[in-house]
Amino acid sequence: MTNRTEQRNTEEMLRPSAWLMRASSDVSHLLATEAVADTGLDPTTLDLLLRLRLAPGRRLRGVDLCEQLHKSPSHVSRVIDRAEAAGLARREPDPNDRRAHLIAATPAGESATDEYLPHLED
Repeated sequence: MTNRTEQRNTEEMLRPSAWLMRASSDVSHLLATEAVADTGLDPTTLDLLLRLRLAPGRRLRGVDLCEQLHKSPSHVSRVIDRAEAAGLARREPDPNDRRAHLIAATPAGESATDEYLPHLED
C-alpha cells in the first residue's frame, strides 16, 4: 500500500512540472514555426537580436549572450558570425576589457526586430 501511495504522490508532484514543460515546448514551437519563420531568420539569430535590443546600452558581451541564450560559446560565436555576415550585428571593442568585444545590433538588426512584432501579435 505504501508503494502505491508513494507512486501516486510522486505523479501528483510531477504533473505540474510536466504541464509547464509541455506549455513551454508548445509556445516555443509555435513561435519558431509561425512568428519567427515569417521573418526569414532562424530562431537563435532572432533571439540574439531581441536580447541585444533589450540590453542596457543595446550591447552585450559574448559571455552574457551565452548565458542568456543557454548556448555554448562556440555556438553563440557562430550565431554572431551569421548575424554579422548578414549585416544584422557587429562586434565592437569592449572599453572595459580590451580582450573582449561587445555585440550590438546594426540598424538592419533592429529593423528585423521591428518586423518581428506584427508576426508575434498575429
